[in-house]
Amino acid sequence: MRRFRNNDEKYLAWVAGNPNGFIVNVDVAHTVPNYPMVHSAAHKLLTSEKIGGFTTGDYEKVCSEDLAELEEWSKENHGKRLTFCQSPACTKALKAAAMSDEDMETLWS
Repeated sequence: MRRFRNNDEKYLAWVAGNPNGFIVNVDVAHTVPNYPMVHSAAHKLLTSEKIGGFTTGDYEKVCSEDLAELEEWSKENHGKRLTFCQSPACTKALKAAAMSDEDMETLWS
């Protein structure tokens, strides 16, 4: 698992090297109700040059190829489950990687 804050260059390099990975958007102030939110690394909005500032200001990214690892991180650091991105770019990858209900119950018990 990698965390990126104020380092778009390393974040973008991680995304390029881990196309099947997952990215969690985190608002540093913890004011966005549906964050932390997980996306597929294939979601182009998370690397769009038009947006930029991916890991600066009020946001950081937590990245991993292991969705369960990110769920555990969210539990430990935010006390809640990740919200899954509902965009078409993310839905397929997130469903394919989603853990069974039993695995989720173990993680959150």
